[in-house]
Amino acid sequence: MQVVLECVGHIKESAGFGRLMEGLFEAYARHGRCFGAVRLADPAPEEEAAVSGYFGRDYYDQALIRIGLADFERQSQKLFGREAKLDAVLEAYFNKRVARRQGSRTDLGEFGTFIETELAPRYSGTEAGAWLDEVCAHMRRSYRAAAQAYAENPREAGDMARNICEAINKLAAKKYAAASRPKNVSTGALSRSPVFSSPPAPSIPLSEFSSKITGDPHALSPAGTHGDLFARALAWLYKSRYPSNPEEFCALYLKAGFVCLGQASLVHVRGVKASHGQTPCESCDFYNKRREAFALTLENIGGFDRAEPFGNKVYVIKNLEAFSAVCERTRGFDRTVVCASGGLNAAFALLIDKMGAGSPKLYFSCDMDFAGLSVADAVYLRYPRQFVPWRLDKADYESAAPDGELALTDRQKETGLHCEELASLFSAMRKNGKTVSQSSLVEQLSRDVCEGI
Repeated sequence: MQVVLECVGHIKESAGFGRLMEGLFEAYARHGRCFGAVRLADPAPEEEAAVSGYFGRDYYDQALIRIGLADFERQSQKLFGREAKLDAVLEAYFNKRVARRQGSRTDLGEFGTFIETELAPRYSGTEAGAWLDEVCAHMRRSYRAAAQAYAENPREAGDMARNICEAINKLAAKKYAAASRPKNVSTGALSRSPVFSSPPAPSIPLSEFSSKITGDPHALSPAGTHGDLFARALAWLYKSRYPSNPEEFCALYLKAGFVCLGQASLVHVRGVKASHGQTPCESCDFYNKRREAFALTLENIGGFDRAEPFGNKVYVIKNLEAFSAVCERTRGFDRTVVCASGGLNAAFALLIDKMGAGSPKLYFSCDMDFAGLSVADAVYLRYPRQFVPWRLDKADYESAAPDGELALTDRQKETGLHCEELASLFSAMRKNGKTVSQSSLVEQLSRDVCEGI
């Protein structure tokens, strides 16, 4: 009970929680369980500050803030303890009981019963236990396939769920529970919220981890027997959306420190010194002498014992067309330029990891749209001490003559960027309503590379 009172005490200290708490109470009473979401239209400044501080995310300057009941409960438990369940917090806050759906788990079918009777007691108080609550809260939508698999083959599907729980706890014990954000990442008003640290370099093969957990090196891969459920668990852990393409799967698995060896992944680069043991890589030397860009696959990079950039700076360009143009214009200079057209894929991350011994600065430039800034933010989270926004400020945005439409879904409007510079730029973009292609900045980018910024 002390945990619940501590949570309620913090909430009552801020005037910005009033409307949110009323919405949470109404939604919980309507469904009888932790389901649905509260939408705060035209939030006041104190509401933006309260929600941003509580979740450690940027909810400022938004026309609509959407907070899921399950998200609020999960964050409360991370900040204050497992006892801070939403129904208990609401009852303590309003000093009256909330309606609960009877049998809220057993009405979810056989899979819900299995979770309640078999898995929940075993994993209570762990990250896997919190994930099981998430499964029950969203079973009819996100976890319908797992429930159907259990109905068809209870033993096989049950083993799969147990394996995912073990994977979550092994991952959590290694990087989650004691992790902390780098100093230049804002965590809001509360500092006790556990967050993921950047994965170790280099990342380990997913097949190796999968073998230890399931005995099958392919089970946890995106196309494996456990792949869908494991990816959904990782998406929940990292507050990411479920991947929709191979690049997004690579990025999600990389956040957990895994390289997906089964996925095609390559990166274009110009100017990298690499070696196999004491023997320099002949292919890299060939292209370095010609000062030409070339492609490296995940297999190529994995065979390097050492990789170094020219100097202590790596210029990363998201747009492949802009990358090609910059390489052509700066051909007479020994600079390391990398193309991140595939996003934060396995090959890109492994190459940067291999070059990380000297902690080179990563000057990152991209299209000024939500997709580009999302990739930039992902790189920032993985390499916070090396990341430098490059031609990504308001002055560059205004001088580049915005040319596109800033079409955003509600989900994207609510998504906060962790890097302050990127968040500031995105705020200016939303007010202007236009995007900017990186190709319009080729001349400036090329000059920066030549001058070594």
